[in-house]
Amino acid sequence: MLAGAAAVAAGLTACQKSSNDTGTINGPGGGQTSTVTMTGIAGGPSGTATLLESPSLNLSIDIDLTGETASASEPASIYPGSCAALGKSQFLGLSPVMSNKSKTPTLNSTLDELSSSPYVIVVFSSGVQGTPISCGPIPQLLTPTP
Repeated sequence: MLAGAAAVAAGLTACQKSSNDTGTINGPGGGQTSTVTMTGIAGGPSGTATLLESPSLNLSIDIDLTGETASASEPASIYPGSCAALGKSQFLGLSPVMSNKSKTPTLNSTLDELSSSPYVIVVFSSGVQGTPISCGPIPQLLTPTP
């Protein structure tokens, strides 16, 4: 059991902010987008998650992964914390990733909220949420320096 936990911890540690993260979160207001790099954990799928907030503050999230079994259905969620240290409970549930894709059309949150503290998007192995297989940090809001 300890060896399995150590392997997951090692995989989660590898999930860091990437230079490919292209958050265009530019302050309060709607109509913002952010692209999160999803890193595979212990050989898990990798790809991107695109967060799109409409001007009317409707937030949707599309996940596009490669390296997943085509018939798999994996739970996905947003957690507080980092890929190396997930919070104890999920913040928002997302639509499951099926055939490498997920589309969650409307969430009760905004990009401002998700970028104000550390949050991550996590995809878990099929079945019960247990073992993370892909993770990506949501870019934090940049505050302009005076």
